[in-house]
Amino acid sequence: MKDFNSGNAIWNQRLKLQKSKLRLKQLANAVGHISDSSLAQYAQMLAITLEFKPDLIIEFGRGAGNSTAVFTEAANQIGNCNVISICLSNDWQEKTAKRIAKIVPENRFDKLDARIDNILETSFKPLIKHNKRILLLWDAHGWDIAEYILGKVLPILAARQHLVLVHDISYFDPKSVNASYQDNGIWKGYAGDDVKNPPYVVLNSMVSPFEEIIAIHDFASRNFLKIHSVQEEINDIYKKNQAKAATLKKLLGKEFSDSSSSFQWFSLNTLSKNKKVFY
Repeated sequence: MKDFNSGNAIWNQRLKLQKSKLRLKQLANAVGHISDSSLAQYAQMLAITLEFKPDLIIEFGRGAGNSTAVFTEAANQIGNCNVISICLSNDWQEKTAKRIAKIVPENRFDKLDARIDNILETSFKPLIKHNKRILLLWDAHGWDIAEYILGKVLPILAARQHLVLVHDISYFDPKSVNASYQDNGIWKGYAGDDVKNPPYVVLNSMVSPFEEIIAIHDFASRNFLKIHSVQEEINDIYKKNQAKAATLKKLLGKEFSDSSSSFQWFSLNTLSKNKKVFY
């Protein structure tokens, strides 16, 4: 786990990504919420999952199902892998799954258990059973969710190989126009889904409109845990090796090779075995 790098994942999985481009585009069109996850982020999710090779993917927060579609595709490519998706939304069952069913093989959803349930009322340990490598997507928001994941889920995951992929926390570019407060004022908590340009909070190289960025930063600071920016790690590949960058762009095309990402990842497996973790 200490050597895992999402930029390397994109490079190592480039041929599988090339073969999956059409399928990923079909899935994105079927979900119909490309504004939530670009095609490049579809590629990032698939590459990271294939590189990590989990035997179980757990998804907290599903919405319309961008990540659900990608993870189900990844699980089928891996073979020995299943997906458990938990969300209060029924969009997947009522809309998305029906549209995806028209473009995938009949047994494509055999590896997916999509539940309509309250994450906070979920007993986590029974979910993972005897699984040894777990990828957890954190895509549900709020203080309560953060406390649940950091205080109840991570102590269970700590004993197993795991990777936590967090959505909706982007890499902060101080040269970006968004670096200015503009008319938004300071961040006072998530402004709501109806606000088109919500205020953001910036912590080191992370930026997000959601509360969990503070809880994650606090947890990481207490434990000297590195939070990895997917965008930063991909950009490292592009900057250090122009030949690799050119190859990726040629194989994947602009829309799939774009490094822009609102994903961060971390794992307690990257800490020293003797390190006491403060939950």
